[in-house]
Amino acid sequence: AIAQGIDLTGKKKYAEALEIFELGLGLPGTGVKRNRDKPGELSEGEKVSILYNIACCHSQLQDSRAGLVAFSGALEAGFEDFRTARVDPDLDFLRCALF
Repeated sequence: AIAQGIDLTGKKKYAEALEIFELGLGLPGTGVKRNRDKPGELSEGEKVSILYNIACCHSQLQDSRAGLVAFSGALEAGFEDFRTARVDPDLDFLRCALF
């Protein structure tokens, strides 16, 4: 789901990418497998990536509230690449909304 969503954002199809990323939050991941009969959970990196990209999509769609909620979720999940967040053009709208 992450690769597909990123591909869609590259094509500037942010609403479609947002749907894919949001679906990705509910898909199995490469993280901890708590029960052998169930798929693994999303890893921390997968969760961070999905939430960061959801924030980027909301920013591109000029939805600051949802974008900030998603970015906050990425921070809570362990996002630490603040240098990228400061210059990522996909987050321009969110940065402008804050100031």
